Amino acid sequence: MKNFAKLLAGILLASNFIACTSQSGKAPKLSNNMDSVSYAIGVWIASGPANVPDKSQINLKLVQKAMADYFAGNDSVFSRQELQNILQKFSMDQQQKQAEVDKIEDEKRINEGKDFLAKNKEKAGVVETASGLQYKVIKEGSGRQPHDSSFVKVNYKGTLLNGKVFDSSYDRGEPAQFRLDQVIRGWTEGLQLMKEGSVYEFYIPSELGYGNRAMSEDLKANSTLIFEVELLEVMAEE
Repeated sequence: MKNFAKLLAGILLASNFIACTSQSGKAPKLSNNMDSVSYAIGVWIASGPANVPDKSQINLKLVQKAMADYFAGNDSVFSRQELQNILQKFSMDQQQKQAEVDKIEDEKRINEGKDFLAKNKEKAGVVETASGLQYKVIKEGSGRQPHDSSFVKVNYKGTLLNGKVFDSSYDRGEPAQFRLDQVIRGWTEGLQLMKEGSVYEFYIPSELGYGNRAMSEDLKANSTLIFEVELLEVMAEE
């Protein structure tokens, strides 16, 4: 049990710097449970916290030697403190590089959004409010009109400027229900312009959407959003 614990400790240590690099692409022959465990441990180590963006940077032979030396009980080239220092510096360098990339991409999305909205507001039928929200009436309803404290039921489709759909109640096959003051500002404002039965298209600046928050791999920070929204029902008010 102590030896197994030592083995796991070594694996945890190694997982801080090993990145996933495939040698052959062929499926391994797994003859028994421990073969499966061994392979699973290798995959887990390789895909672990180091998370090197360009895995070609990793010297796989040195990774293999380090693990072989550890399992054989040989002395490491580095002390435990030196290992920690190397890996901490590497992690900080990676974070700084990613932050620089993110900043450039954020600025690009902000500028793309501004350019889009500036051109979009000149199109026929598009109205811009004082907040910067833009909308276009696709279909005007005649039912009740919600307030900021209303609960509503809607169908919607959200797209990015490149046309990619990032969210859709139609795809889920079920309308969304929410209180108007508990959603993004662009929706809170825009839906109060609508009556039941209406279909509007909203063009939402990032500051009226999710701002500098990245909500998913597709929905990144500072994204300008386009929503087609159908107000089905004003359910209740408080």
